[in-house]
Amino acid sequence: MGAPRSGGWAALGLWGALAILLVALFLLATRACGLALFGGDALRLSHCPPPPLPDPRLAAIEQERLRERALEERIERLRLDLVAAPSCPTPPPPPVEVADPAPPPAEPPPDLAEEAWEEQEIGMLEGCWERISNMVIDDVDTGETYDVRHWEMCFAADGTGEQRLEFENGAVCSGPIEAEFLPDGRLRIRDLQDVPCDDGRAIYAHIAECTRMPDGTAECIARQPEIGRAGIPSTFRR
Repeated sequence: MGAPRSGGWAALGLWGALAILLVALFLLATRACGLALFGGDALRLSHCPPPPLPDPRLAAIEQERLRERALEERIERLRLDLVAAPSCPTPPPPPVEVADPAPPPAEPPPDLAEEAWEEQEIGMLEGCWERISNMVIDDVDTGETYDVRHWEMCFAADGTGEQRLEFENGAVCSGPIEAEFLPDGRLRIRDLQDVPCDDGRAIYAHIAECTRMPDGTAECIARQPEIGRAGIPSTFRR
């Protein structure tokens, strides 16, 4: 038999070198996956872990960034549209309604005119007069007193009229009166009867003599002949 040819051995060496190179490349490529051939007690093989999944929070953050950018672009477009829009004229203010001026208050009728009093013109009493003092009525039987809320006398041109009393407790008394001048210049006002009240009671009739005061009021002193009472003061004004 003849000796082996050197060309066969050369080809075998090339194939061996190629195999060693492929193994080395394989080891370098799979080093991170856990394959260890050198430096360990035994051969260790492990599978390569799957690549990590992306964090869903990062995707949400990116979506919010995109949304924010879109909103900013819309705001900028609106701002440009507003700048380019024509300016609107300011509307005129609404008309102001001017109310008609209130009529001046009617002049109150004069108080007891001095000249008419001196001339004893009874017609000057025409109208209503208000009692402004001694607004208390007492019960002669019990001594109990009752405050008067309002007391007025209303006269016609001939001096006849009616008085009306309203008490704080709600009771109302009214009755006819008559006025006339006395020869000495005083004005006499008298009740034509006891004054009946709507609560079943009555006020004894008064007779009052009145003097005109400088301020136009009348100062009166009254008496109640039926019960012998006298010296009851009061003041009246329109």
